[in-house]
Parts: sequence; C-alpha cells; structure tokens
Amino acid sequence: MIILQLLKQYYLSERRSLTWSRNLASQILVGFLALYFGGIMLFLGLMADKIMHKLAPDTYELYTANLYLLSYFGISLVMRYAMQTSPLLRLQPYLHLKVSRNSLIHLSLLMLLGSFYNLAPFLLMVLPFVLKLWFQGHTGFPLFAWFWVYVCVDMLTIMAVVNLKELFANSPQKFLLLMAGLVGFLVALNYYDVFSITAVSAKLFDPTVDYSLLAILFWTVLAVGAYLFTHHKLKPKLYLDELPAAKQTSNSQADTRLNFVEQWGEIGRFISLEIKLIWRNKRTRTTFFTALFFSYYGIFFVMNPSIKNDHMYLFAAIFTTGGFIINYGQYLFAWESSYWDRLLTAKFSILDFLKAKYYLFVIMAVLTLVLSSPMAYFGQKMVVSILAMFCYNVGINAFVVMFASTFNKKRIQLSQGNATNMQGMGAAQWLLSIPMFLLPTLIAAPFAFLSDYQYASHIALAVTGLLGFAAHPLWLKLIANRLKANHYEMAEGFRQQ
Repeated sequence: MIILQLLKQYYLSERRSLTWSRNLASQILVGFLALYFGGIMLFLGLMADKIMHKLAPDTYELYTANLYLLSYFGISLVMRYAMQTSPLLRLQPYLHLKVSRNSLIHLSLLMLLGSFYNLAPFLLMVLPFVLKLWFQGHTGFPLFAWFWVYVCVDMLTIMAVVNLKELFANSPQKFLLLMAGLVGFLVALNYYDVFSITAVSAKLFDPTVDYSLLAILFWTVLAVGAYLFTHHKLKPKLYLDELPAAKQTSNSQADTRLNFVEQWGEIGRFISLEIKLIWRNKRTRTTFFTALFFSYYGIFFVMNPSIKNDHMYLFAAIFTTGGFIINYGQYLFAWESSYWDRLLTAKFSILDFLKAKYYLFVIMAVLTLVLSSPMAYFGQKMVVSILAMFCYNVGINAFVVMFASTFNKKRIQLSQGNATNMQGMGAAQWLLSIPMFLLPTLIAAPFAFLSDYQYASHIALAVTGLLGFAAHPLWLKLIANRLKANHYEMAEGFRQQ
C-alpha cells in the first residue's frame, strides 16, 4: 500500500536526519525532556483516579474528569497551534512523482496524528487512567465510550489546528490576539460566576457515560467529518507555490520597512532588523507568541485557592512581563550566529547594537504589561506583583539575561524553521535560571521578614528595578566590554555546524 511505503520513508528520513546525527547534545537533551515530561504525564495518568476522587469523593471519576475536558482541549488547541507545523511541508519531495495527491494528503494527516506530541498525552495519560478504572471493576462499555470520545475530540482538535493555521497563515498574530481576548473574557465570566466553563464541559461530555452508544456515533461522525473536511481543504494547496515554505520565502523577501522604528536613527534600524528576524523565522516567532501567552500566566496561580503565598504571585509575575526577555534573551546573540562573522567586520557601534536589543526588551515588557491588564480583575495583590516585577525585569533581569547570553557559543540555524529544535541550548541556559530567580528572592526576603507591611518586598523589588533602569547606560557599557572581549570566541563556536 502506497501510504505504508510513504510512512516508512518518513520514519527513515527522521532517523537519518542530519540535525540529530550532528548534534549528540541535542539528542541527549531532547531525550531527557521527553523522559521528564513523559514521566509527568504517566504519573498524572496513574494518579488521575485518586485526584478525581479527592476533588469529588461521591462522584464517578469520569463525571469529575468531564468537568475539565473542555478546558483541557482548549489549552491543547493553543499549544498545538504554537508547536504544530503545517502537514504539507514534508510533501514537497513527492510532488513531481507519480503519487496521487489523495495519498499524499492522507500521509501528511496520518503523520500528524501519529506524531509524538499528539500521541504522548493519549498513551501516557489517558490510556493508563482508563485502564486503571477498568481494572478497578468499573462498567466496561461507558468506559470504552469515554475513551473513544476522547480520541475523537482530540482528533477534532488536531484538525482544527490544521485549518486555523491555514486560515491565519499570513497573520498568526490575529489568532493569538483573538485567543487571548477570548480566554480573558471567559476567565473573567467564570471568575464572577456569570458563566461556568466546567458546567458547559459537563453537559457536553456527560452523555458519553449516560448515552454511550449515541455519544460514540455522534463524536465519530464529527471526527471523520473533520478529517474529510481538512483533506478537502488541503488538496488544492498541494502545489509548490502554495506550500507554506514558499509563502514564507516570498513574504521574507518583501519590503517590510518599519518606518516608525527606523526614524529613531541607528538604534531604530537595529530594532527594525531585530523585529524582522523575529517575524520571519518560525522559532523566533514562536518565542514571541509564547511571551504574549505568559501575560496571563498568573491565572494559574489566582485560580488555585491553595496558593496564598505572596512570593508565588511574584514568581508568576516574573514571567508575565519577562517572558520575552527570558525566552528570547537567552539566545540573544545566537539568533545571529549564521552571520556573526559579518557583524565582526561591519562598521557600527556595539553600544548602539546592545541598546537596540535592550529597548526591544523594554518595548515587549510594556506590551505584555498592557496585555496583562485584565489580571486586575483578580485583586490588588496580583496587580502590585506584576508592576513590581515589571520594574525588576526591565531594570535587572534584562541585563542579567543579556550578560549571560554572551557565554552562549552554540549555533542556531534559523533556516531549519523548527520551533521545537534544541539548537543553541547549552549550559549557559541552565545556569541563567540561578541568578534570575535567586536575586529577586535575596532582595525580597529580608523585607518580607523584617517588615509587617504587606507589600514591603514588592516595593523593594520595584525600587531595585527602577535604580537598575536609571543606570542602564552603565550596565550596557559593561556588557559591551564583555562582548568585545569574547566575540571572537563566540564566532568560533557559531561557525561549528
């Protein structure tokens, strides 16, 4: 069968990938992360019945799980949108061969459904949960129905992501803003008891237990319909000029001048180039979107009634306005590793070069601060924490990250376009977490213990950040000196393929 032959070729291409064969460190790191997150999912799957029983002791575990399924699939949709690539990208080598387009589309969708990211939650979390309930003597057919419905809805989510990526191919930021607004709106309604997400989820999925056969038929028809609809929508796009890679190339060659930034002189020109670098590459673009998602990171702490510690609010606030600084900044110079030798010979001011990167950090911190304004609904404590850590991120963390990035000598090949590759990852990224979290703790702890005022530690962090911001010319000069002393070593590391 042609599809099986194509799947075999896909497996062989993955196994023989030069990206993996050339970088043993990437293999070890990805393997470690896979084991780590796989272990977490397996633990949750094995403990899910006890967690459900603790949440509702007198309720059947499946009914309790149904309360949270809608939220689970919503989060899954957003994460897959950020990580999942177009299923058409791998089909380019087959377009000139005598292979039917129907088979190629089926191949791309089957590869997507069978990817690690999509199979791992199913195999490690849901399957152990269902099997454990079955071994405990729960009724077989409703349990099977619930399991089957999960598979169907998961397939619906994957197909929805494929169609959304095609719909927002030229403007992914619109999808992000749409989802951020929708999530903020629903969370606010749920928080003020206007609308209950868990109640809607229960009404949607409880019939899988009460009316198992009808639920199986209903969700199966929806899943198959979504698959066929996606197949129908992708088939006209299976031409070289229509592939996402071709579109991305044409977009990257367009004249995307940012006049409102470039009017700031040399620094503005550097900021413009940095923005273009972010927008034209998959991995940097995903980093940008992830930072916007972190604007609402505090929701996970506010919605948990067991978390009342002010320090946990401060921990969440680090990522609220510092997500971009941390995620993008740790590879600050590695993003430009492909043409670092060209930078060494160019005539420009290193200080202006660093100022542009720092001002971009400030712009992104302000942007995420504005986006996080709906968090004001959750009380004064969260607002004060976000404002305090905004000052600290701009005045201290930004310089810590910039200084640490001068130790990174790992090359990043942006042309590979994989948002989940581990290129550029080294010991510097792990060591960066020590000062990033230890410094604010050392600053805040004495004030928290010595003062009875609730926000003493917040004020200490904010004042420290403002002082750091006032002294930013000094910090940038120190980083510039470090960069001048180390840029040849960095260049040697960046040249290694």
